[in-house]
Amino acid sequence: MTRRDDLARQLRGILPSTAGAERAQRDLGAQLASESAAAAERAREIAEEPGPLDGAEGGIASSYVPGPAEVRDRDSDRHPASAGGFRSQDFSAHAEQLLRKRVVLLNGEIDDAIANTISAQLLLLEDEDARADIIFLVNSPGGSVTAGFAILDTMDLVKPDVATCALGLVAGMAQLLVSSGTTGKRAALPQAVMALSLPRLPPDPSPVQLALLDKWTSEVVRMIADGSGRPIERVRADAERRRQFTAAEAVEYGLVDWVTEKPVPG
Repeated sequence: MTRRDDLARQLRGILPSTAGAERAQRDLGAQLASESAAAAERAREIAEEPGPLDGAEGGIASSYVPGPAEVRDRDSDRHPASAGGFRSQDFSAHAEQLLRKRVVLLNGEIDDAIANTISAQLLLLEDEDARADIIFLVNSPGGSVTAGFAILDTMDLVKPDVATCALGLVAGMAQLLVSSGTTGKRAALPQAVMALSLPRLPPDPSPVQLALLDKWTSEVVRMIADGSGRPIERVRADAERRRQFTAAEAVEYGLVDWVTEKPVPG
């Protein structure tokens, strides 16, 4: 029996109904309420703490800029870096509404949890209709290479065409996701910024991590080159200097096919 259960039993009247017992029950009730409030506050603080980037395979990741994945306002419990400051539960509700229109949204750094969610959504939409296009909106600075590849593999696995659209900042693995959409259906909003970036390692990498870095770098460069039609040497040089592109420049380079004003149909 937990301490909470024991206190609850006492509050239900298991203690003798004497004046002293009644005072004890009131004291226990106040203690229980205080402990519950403290636990709730701690849970809220933990939920609001930004977690480290989940760089799978020893921390290998591809990001345009370092730093926490999210910026939060602790006092108001608002999330200004996502969905215009909506609370997280409101954002989830909007994501569900988008799914009904066959729209999948990636917002923030790419990690295993996000990869699992995006992959599941793609598979569910395929099961719902294997012929209708899936719209994939991406606003992300990049993230875990292995998590990004998990999404890419799922995009290739599902039968519907995946029409991608870049908005905000799209860099690293996020750029690769957008550029790996169905040919002719890769778009960018007018003010979107796309940036090439190579996988990176944490300080003091192990030999295994170094080997993985070389493998992932070669694969990422090859996929960007295949999707854009640019030579591998050109892509690698541009990625090493983290070259940025406006939406129009991304079209010219071959990262996307067109600039759009309306990524979501209906």
